[in-house]
Amino acid sequence: MKILIAIATPSHLAAITFFVSRLLPETEKQVTLLRAVRGEERRAAALALLAQAGADLKQAGIAAEMKVAVGNAGKVVINEAKTGQYDLLIVGHTSAAGQPTRRFTGSVVRRLVAHAPCPVLVVGRETEASVEQILLCDAGTKSPSLIERLAAQLPGLLDGTETITILHVMSQISAAPGIPGKQLRADAEELIEIHAPEGRLLERDINLLRRFHVQAKPKVRHGQVVQEIMAEADGGGYGLVVIGAHAGSGWQRYLLEDLAQQILTHLECTVLVIR
Repeated sequence: MKILIAIATPSHLAAITFFVSRLLPETEKQVTLLRAVRGEERRAAALALLAQAGADLKQAGIAAEMKVAVGNAGKVVINEAKTGQYDLLIVGHTSAAGQPTRRFTGSVVRRLVAHAPCPVLVVGRETEASVEQILLCDAGTKSPSLIERLAAQLPGLLDGTETITILHVMSQISAAPGIPGKQLRADAEELIEIHAPEGRLLERDINLLRRFHVQAKPKVRHGQVVQEIMAEADGGGYGLVVIGAHAGSGWQRYLLEDLAQQILTHLECTVLVIR
């Protein structure tokens, strides 16, 4: 498994090291560290930063190849991710104290999530080195399912030690015509019991996670999608939030990508975007 880590600051290295150790087998503890700079005069400082990061990773038994490239940060990282055929891109962000992490790098995050050829792990400012509790936001709009893509692309996250909460947000705006009002107010167990479309989606995801011996908790929230995901993520003690990147075209793709960008902009925990 090939992992590319785009470094802006060493402040996220503890969390990054944890995720790398979790994802990589013992025989493959090697990553690539990348730093983009605006001019050649900054190369030496960038190499010093990477050397510091590499030394910290080495203490955890992780070897690192170091690369510095001159150019726009988003373009540099995307180009390396594509040409290097990486399986995962990890990005850490800096922020002023008390300010939302990704507001300062929103354009870079949007570019990476939209154009990276692989999953993107966005390590937030308020990240704890733990993934015992994972929030998986499955809209059920793509096949294979989000869980199937997660298992295929990053199987190291599903080792049976974590609990995954499967969240589905029911919004009156996006609800199909003719859905009874009772369903729009029902909880997860009720939707599964009456075999509602959302209930079938949750039941499918539960059964998929059981194959990996992962404890699954279905949950339904009612309201606007982004606000409900943020409320659940902020109050649930999650170490990781998993969302999907959306292929396709037209207004539906634009809408779904906009939702993903809003989630990335406002959440300060670590977010994994699966392709």
